[in-house]
Formats: sequence, C-alpha cells, structure tokens
Amino acid sequence: LLSLVAAPAGYGKSSLVASWLQECKRKSVWLSLDQEIDTLNSFLLYFVSTVRQLFPLACPKTYVILNDSDKQSLSSLATLLINELIDIEEPFILVLDDYGYIRTPEIHDLLNVFLANKPPFLQLVLTTRSDPPLPLASFRGQGELVEIRQTDLSFTLGETEIFLQRVLEKTLDSRSLARILELTEGWPAGVRLLAISLRQQGDIQNFLRDLQGDTRNIQDYLIAEVLANQPSEIKTILLKVSILNRFCAPLIDTLCDAQIEGRIFIEHLEQSGLFVIPLDEQYEWNRFHHLFRELLQLHLERRYNREEITALHQIAGKWFAGQGLLEEAFDHFLQIEDLELAARFFAKNRHELMNKEQWHRLRRLLNKLPRTIIENNPELLLQDAWGLWNQMRIQEMVDVLDRVDSLLGLMPGESVTKREMQGEVDALRSIQYYLLSPCDGSRALVHAQQAMQGNPTYYSSTRGMAVIMLAMSHQLTGDLTNAFRVVFEELKQKEAHRNTYHTRLLTTLCFIYWVETDLGSLKQTGQRLWELGIELQLFESSLIGQYCCGLSHYCRNELVEAEKHLLDVVKDRDKINIFTFAHSAFLLSLTHQEQGRPTEACEVAESVVHFALDTGNAPLLQLAHAFQAELALRQGNMAEAVKWTKNYEPMPLGTAHRFYVPQLTLARILLAQNTKESRQQVEDLLSCLNDFYESIHNSYCLINILAMQAMLYTLLGDEAAADGKLSQVLALAEPGGFIRIFLDLGPDMAKLLLRRKEKDPASAYIRRLLHAFAQDGFFVNTESAPDPSADFIIKVAVPTSNPLTQREQEILELLSKRLSNQEIADRLFISRETVKRHIANMYRKLQVKNRRQAVEQATSRDILS
Repeated sequence: LLSLVAAPAGYGKSSLVASWLQECKRKSVWLSLDQEIDTLNSFLLYFVSTVRQLFPLACPKTYVILNDSDKQSLSSLATLLINELIDIEEPFILVLDDYGYIRTPEIHDLLNVFLANKPPFLQLVLTTRSDPPLPLASFRGQGELVEIRQTDLSFTLGETEIFLQRVLEKTLDSRSLARILELTEGWPAGVRLLAISLRQQGDIQNFLRDLQGDTRNIQDYLIAEVLANQPSEIKTILLKVSILNRFCAPLIDTLCDAQIEGRIFIEHLEQSGLFVIPLDEQYEWNRFHHLFRELLQLHLERRYNREEITALHQIAGKWFAGQGLLEEAFDHFLQIEDLELAARFFAKNRHELMNKEQWHRLRRLLNKLPRTIIENNPELLLQDAWGLWNQMRIQEMVDVLDRVDSLLGLMPGESVTKREMQGEVDALRSIQYYLLSPCDGSRALVHAQQAMQGNPTYYSSTRGMAVIMLAMSHQLTGDLTNAFRVVFEELKQKEAHRNTYHTRLLTTLCFIYWVETDLGSLKQTGQRLWELGIELQLFESSLIGQYCCGLSHYCRNELVEAEKHLLDVVKDRDKINIFTFAHSAFLLSLTHQEQGRPTEACEVAESVVHFALDTGNAPLLQLAHAFQAELALRQGNMAEAVKWTKNYEPMPLGTAHRFYVPQLTLARILLAQNTKESRQQVEDLLSCLNDFYESIHNSYCLINILAMQAMLYTLLGDEAAADGKLSQVLALAEPGGFIRIFLDLGPDMAKLLLRRKEKDPASAYIRRLLHAFAQDGFFVNTESAPDPSADFIIKVAVPTSNPLTQREQEILELLSKRLSNQEIADRLFISRETVKRHIANMYRKLQVKNRRQAVEQATSRDILS
C-alpha cells in the first residue's frame, strides 16, 4: 500500500505524517530527501541505511554493494533489494519526505519496480509538493493508493477557528476569522505565521485590515513579524542557522557563539511552533521547514553583509569537517565560493578517502572544483592522476604527472608535503614505466623504491601501490626472490595489519602468482583478500580478491565456480579500477560461452563497449573491441574476427599482469585462418611475442604462445618442432593445473595431445587434459591411441537413450519453436533463471554449445521430432 501526501509548501505534510506515526502502533522510520541525493546509488544507500535503523541486519548484500559505489544496474539492484526486504517479516512504515526533490529518472524507475513487487510488510509514505512520475492511476484503480491532497490539508473556517483558539487562547469574532481565511486561503503555514503575529496585536481587526498584497509579500511580512517578536538572541540564532540544511545543538553552539545554548534554542523552537522538523527519533538533528528557511535566508541577507555570511559558512564547514562529514563541509566552502579553502580541504582529506577506497567520493568532490583550480594545484592534480590510472587512461595520467613535476619544481625548498607529493609521483611513474610500452623494469624499480621512501605508512593506499610496483618490478626483471621478500617483509610490520596496506600486499602476491602461473596460491590468496576486504569494508580489495578466485577457477575449467565470483565483480564496476572490471567481464563472457550461453557472452562483452563509449574511454574501447573479435572466433564467426584484424592498430606490448592480451587474439585468428600468408604472419608474431614475454618472465603468456607455436608447426609439417614446443608448454602449465588454455585451442590441440600420449602414456596431466576434451565433446575415446594418420573424429559418440529430464524435454520443444528464454518461462510458469539453468544442463548432456546445435543433435537422436 502506497500513501501519497501531495501539496504545496506549508500545508503541513510532514507534520501530518509525523503526528500519524505517533498514533500508529507500527514501527516506522523517516528519510528526509534533498537535491544532493541525485543518483540511484546514493538514493538507495540512504534508503537501505534508513531501513537498517529499524532492522540493523536488514538488506546485508544490498548494503555492501551500495556502500562504495556511484552507479549500479537498475534491474539487479531492484531485484536484490526487493528480495531482501521480503525477508523482513515485521510490519513497518517508511516515510520518504520531500520526494519532489528527486529528479533522476532511474530512481523513479526503480520505485516503479519496487511498488509493483512491494514487500508485504512495508508501507511506503511519500510526501511531495507535486505528483511524482509514478503510475498513480494504476495504483488508484487497484485500490492500492491512499491520497491526501491540498484540499484535504487546507484549513476550513472551523479548523481555523479551533487552531487560533488554541494558539491565542481566545476566541476571534467571525469577521476576523473570515478575513484570516481570505488572506491565507486555508494555507496552514500562513495561518500559523499569522497566529504568531496576532499574539502581539492589540487591535486584531485593524491589523488584519491593513494586511495587503500578494502571497509572497504577506509571507515576507509575517516572517518579519515573527522575528520582531522573538528575543534578540533567538532572532540572531534563527538567521544564522538558516544557512544550514540541518542542525544540532553542538553545531549551533559553534556557529552562533551565543549566550543561549543550542539545546535550549531547539527546545524554544519546539515550544514556539517555529517550523522545526526533527530528523531522528532522538531529536538530535533537526531542520527548518523549507519555506520558513527560505524566508529566514532573505532576512539574513538583509541584515548581514557578504563577509559576515561567508564567515558563517566557514565556521559551519570547519565544524562538519571536524565531524568527518566531508561532503557537507565541502559544500559550505563552495557555497561561499572560497575555492582555495575548498581545495585545501580536499587535499587535506583525500588520503583518508583513498585509504577507504572511496574513489567515487573523491571523483564527486574533485569534479565540483573548477578545472582552473585543479590545474594549478599539484596535490589536486595528483588526485586527478590517480583517477586516470583507475580508469586505465595511463597516457593521460603521464601528461598530468608532467604538469605536477613542473609545479613541484616551482615550490621553494624542501617540505614534508613536497616530499610526500614526490613520493606519490614516483608511485605513479612506476606504474607508467611498468605498463606503457616499451615497459622498462629498471626505471619502474627505481621509481618504486623512491616511492617507498616518500609515502609514509599512514598513506596506506599510495604506499600500497608503491609496494605493488616494487615487487612487480622485481618480478619483471627476473628477481622473483626479491619480489616475494619485499611483500613478506612488509607483512611483518605492525602497520601492515588489517588495513588497506594489508590488502594491497595481498593484491601484490596475487599479481605475482598470476604471472608466475601459480593458480593454487592465486586462489588461496585471492580468497583471503576477498574475506579481508569485506571484513574491513574495503570493497575494491574484496572484489579484486573475487576476480583472482574467478580467474583461477576459469583457468582450471571450473566454470560454475568462476561464474559465481565474476558476476559479483562485473556488476560492481564502480568500486574497482577499470582494469579489474574489464578483465573480469572478459572472463565472465568466456565462462558464459563455454557453458553454452553465447548470447549472454555477447551481452557481457557489449557491456564493456557501452561503458567505454559512455565514459569516453578510448583505451578501454580498443581493448573491448579486441575481445569481441576473440569471442567472434570462439563462436565460429570467422568473418567478424578477420574483419577486426584488418582494422586493428597493433597495441604496444604490455606486461599482461591481468588476464586478457589482445595480441594473443590476433595470433589465434591468424592461426585459424590457416593460409600461407596467415601462417607466415602468425609465425613472425608468435616469435616476437615469445621473445618479449620471455624477457619479462611472464609465464602465463608464454604458455599461450608455446601452445600456438606447437599447433603452427604441426600445420607447417614440422612435427619435431611441434613436439618440442608442446613439451615446453606442458612443463610450464602442469604445476598450475591449467586446463582451459588447451581446450580453447580446440580439436587441433586435442590431436597433438593424443599423439603426445603415445610417447608419454603415464602422464596424468595429459590424461586429465584429454578427459577435459572428451567432456567438451571433441573425440570418441581417450583411452586408446588412434592412428595419428587416421581421420580424426571430433564428435563424441552418444548413447541412443534420451538423457533429458521431462522438464528439459519441454524446454527443448519450445527452443525448437524459437521462443526466447522469457517466453519459455512464461509458458511453463517458471523463472527465466530456471530456464537458463535447464538449458545449460541440456547443452552439457547433448554436448552442444548453442540452441541450433541442441535442436539438430536432439533431432538426429530422435529426441525431438
């Protein structure tokens, strides 16, 4: 049931709802909205936090997802929130006060979904000055809407009489009452303002007769009367407090420095009926009615000059800053256009937000400052550079660093601040030389060492990046011993326990384990990183841990487990840097593809392209297009894959400390073309890649390169060279337990492994790989060694009996009629997710990878007529 209280300002909407809640026996909670709550995630974060005031353990997953992000998928958030609210089995009321401040269409869309699937124990109350863009007519027609409008809230003559009698403690004559109703038109706030003024009038009729003008003039006159009749100390505080969106007693004490304590002032407001609205049950935080505040601000500007009002905002800003309420402090500094103060405030507090991995708050605050201020402030530019690194815009980051170097060079002498900023520059320069081509391990190492000296331990985020780069630079130059030594020595320090620095050290280990192809350690460390990140509410760290777990599972062909981890990472893209989001999305896409869900694989890949286009991120777009070519190759769309190679501008070779490498896609496509020209191209490319990745000691890339070289030499008829490369790749891949790399190369790799099995029949690893190929449907018998010269069979022999369940059979029949998953779900009265699960099981049993193959296979086996 939705309750809507809609009327202009001053009609007592909030007061009415507050009074009703006092009489109601249900639990209730109140959320006051304002223009700052302007995104879907910020709205929902306030929404969920408010519910958790009543039920502290409510909506745990939604709360975790929202707590550090700016943007999420509407459908996923709505589904998760509704399901978690359904778990609350005690009736309660949630008031969304001043819903009219909401302008974001996504929030309205989410509320539409929410109301259509509303949890049974929640009653939602909206107060607003105008109708929200919700399907009110539909709710009205279904009897699910309670409406209270302006006409319901307007005072009648009788109500005006009763109200004034209580306030004035005397009865007015009918002529005066009629004049009051004429002046106010039943507007409760006007009646209330008028009542306060009438207390001081000796001749009420003459006062009412002289009151002329339009509504705004009357409002202004009445508020002037209210102020004139207040004690001077109260009047002063009223005007000063009007600069605040919300206030509490300690803030008033600081702002006003008056003889009257803030606590006594708030009590006076309540006793006098001066339009104060409590924001919590303890009456700690309050706000003025919006209309009353606007009128007070007009009188504030008449009484105080600009310098005096500026001083008030400075005091308020510093108070909020001292309480850790950074956004409110920052807004006060911006409101008085003290950009230098706002810049200093941001610079002072940015490391605290970085240590908490709250990149979205940093972006939001920094974007409020003019670019001219940022460009001339080295500390603000440094934050800009960190943001660019998070977005994979490394070359732009370098350009900003050059500007920072110039500004630091103009700073006289040496200071702690200058030394610390130089330490950040060194950390970012280390990233530059590690990631940009040509990667330079030696220079990256030098800058990383300097960064460790320049970044103090309490800057756990930036120092954490320095240690990542120091260890990875050691690994890049082939010094694995020192790479591990750096991390383990730092882990011994007490400053590295249970904080952001701790998670950065675990992240470092994960990166090293990956390039060294230690999948077991990668999974184990990633699991601990995930758990520690959740425990410390460091959501970027926790999602990097999940990415590492998903990566390990995928490489070992544990696709169901990989998907569980990667889904969480991809939907939370704003909590992590773009590197982690993009590579997690690519892994998830391939996981869908190999589970026989090619449409979903394409959707995930396209989501990365859309994100790159929406954010204008050219490096990400180039990477996403390369991956789409990889996916096209795996889906048999050779024309699309080859088309990409024609337009591909070769990306510089990088360190490949993440999963996806575009140059390997190019090699796979050229290998699949299998023409004289493409074979020569791929031979040259693989030779170049081998030399590079061997020089930087990247074992993961070498496994891929050696495997493709083995296949290439087979195509060229050089079996001895092919066997030599296969021996090398098996030796590299076996300790980590890699499976998927071989499966992704298809039946030609299966042939090589079968031939290798003849020479090494005792190899458990080869048997395991062949068994995986058999499960993927590539050949009949892995126990016998077919004659290598014989025609190779790539289809699995299948039993003649029907392996499908009755439900799978029903779904197969509907698949053959080309119904979508949603249409099948509607036809069978089951969820879309259930349909997808049955289809995946069916693909596995029939050993196919898409709908067309499923229908063809079922028809050939007489399962489907």
